[in-house]
Parts: sequence; C-alpha cells; structure tokens
Amino acid sequence: MRRFFLLTFLFLISLWIVLILPYVNIIETIQSYYYISITMIAGSFIAGASAEGGGAVAFPVLTLLFDVQPFTARNFSLFIQSFGMTMASVTILALRIPYIKNVILPISFGGIIGFIFCESFLYELLSAKLIKLLFVSLSCSFALSLVKSKKLEIKDVENINNKIELLLLGFIGGVFSGYLGTGVDIISFAYLRFKYKFSAKIITPTSVILMATNSIFAVLWILLQGKEVSGFVFSALAVSVPIVIVFAPLGAMYISQRSKEFIEKFLIFFIFLQFITALLVIPLEISHAFFISFVILSGLGALNLINRRGSKHSGNENV
Repeated sequence: MRRFFLLTFLFLISLWIVLILPYVNIIETIQSYYYISITMIAGSFIAGASAEGGGAVAFPVLTLLFDVQPFTARNFSLFIQSFGMTMASVTILALRIPYIKNVILPISFGGIIGFIFCESFLYELLSAKLIKLLFVSLSCSFALSLVKSKKLEIKDVENINNKIELLLLGFIGGVFSGYLGTGVDIISFAYLRFKYKFSAKIITPTSVILMATNSIFAVLWILLQGKEVSGFVFSALAVSVPIVIVFAPLGAMYISQRSKEFIEKFLIFFIFLQFITALLVIPLEISHAFFISFVILSGLGALNLINRRGSKHSGNENV
C-alpha cells in the first residue's frame, strides 16, 4: 500500500506537469493567484480531515470573497478535489483507516447520475447568489442538527443492504455537487450519521472516498463533453495541485488520530464559520432571508425525520 501511495503521488504530479504547467507562466501565475495557494492549504487539510471536500472551502472563499462566478468556482472545486481527495483516499487505504466499504459503489454511482442530471437540466434554475446561499444554509442545518443530537452508534457497518436507498442518497448528493462542486460527502455523512448512527470517525473517511470518486467522474464528464474550462481554473490548478496532494493526506492522517467527539466539533465549527462569513459578505434582501430560513428549516425537518426513522431502524426510541 505504501508503494501504491507513492505511485499515486507521482502520477498526480505527472498530470500536473504534463497537462497544466505547459499552459501557464508559473512565476506570473503564482504572483497573481497566490491567494488560491493559501486557500487550498486550509481547504485541502480540511478536505482530508472532515466530511466536507476541498470545494467546501474553495467554493465559498472564491465566490464570497473574490467574486468568482459559481460555475467557475464549482469547476475548480471538482478539479482540485480530484487531486487532493484522491490522495487523501489513498492515504486512508494505505493506513487501513476503517470506512464503510459497502456504501461506496452505490452512492458513487448515484452521485455521478445526479451530477449529470444537474448539469443537463437544473443548473440554470438558480441564480449565482442563491447557489451561494443554498450551500451555506444547507450546511448550517446539518451543523445545527449535529449540535442537538445525542450520540448513538451502531458498530456493524455491513448492515446497509438497501441499494436503492444508497443510489438515491448518492443522486441527491450528486445534484448538490453539480451546483457547488461538493455535496455527496456532506449529504452522505448526514444521512449515515442520523439514519444509521455511525460514528463520525468512520463516516469521515467514507465521505472522503465518496467525494474523491464523485469528483473524478465529474471531471471526466466535463472533459468528455468538451465543455470549456476557463483559464482561471487552469491557473488556480497550477498553483494549488502540489499543495493539495500534500495537505489532504496530512488532514486524513491527523483526523484519524482524533476522537469522534473532536471530529464532530471540528466540522460544526467550520460550517458555522462559513455561514457567518456568508451573511457578512453577501448583500442580502428580505427574499434572501426567507430563502435561508426555508433551506435551514427544511434541512432540519428532513434530518429530524431521518433521525426518527433511524431510531426505529436501530430499535431505539431516542437519539
């Protein structure tokens, strides 16, 4: 596995050198896009250490602080996650960090279908500002649900046999990934945490592998469709790929040594920080306040329903 880790690292560096560097002046690009490098130091570490991919940092930072268009920020998030979260996933496999193996294929398959569906039919339905608010509001509802939930875990990770359920879960996450560049990871984390009561310690590496898989397929779809990839994406990749393939594995190693309580607190803090930053940066109108409230309340209601169904599933009345 260590040899596989090294070979993957060398392969990703080779892709960076052959497919990205020839199209940019690296010195000028670093000078112009240094803020991307700084962003992805934190973003890739958090991607490896939590249920939110690197896009969960890149997307709000680029769209909220640097006014990058959501479509461009989404594409960069997917491309950079295909590097960073792949290395984090290989680290998880190499260190034999436990994850929920039998959910990977059905959720991943549903995720790519959801991404393609969003790309083909849904993306133009929401404005740029609503996409930003959807991202932070949905995450906030999940964090609030985590805060008020009690701890209950089921140790048997082989008991999820409903493939249709997992396909649908992946599809929903894939739709959000189509809008935001991330989604399969946090949606899967929320569902598996509240429905099946798994520990954050085992769901986190599972979500990392899921987002890596979804990002790779999404990038392949974009490239195979011949869709234009902006110069900004290439420039941002040029200054960030070497960073993410180092810091994402470090995040995965770091979080594997932490307690399940720490992992949840880490995730909650990061989500609330995102939400507060969005409220401070985005000019809001009354209609936006209603939209935020609707998304948060809908998310809380959905997670509460999932939680109750999970309690019945596990034979417990309170969670």
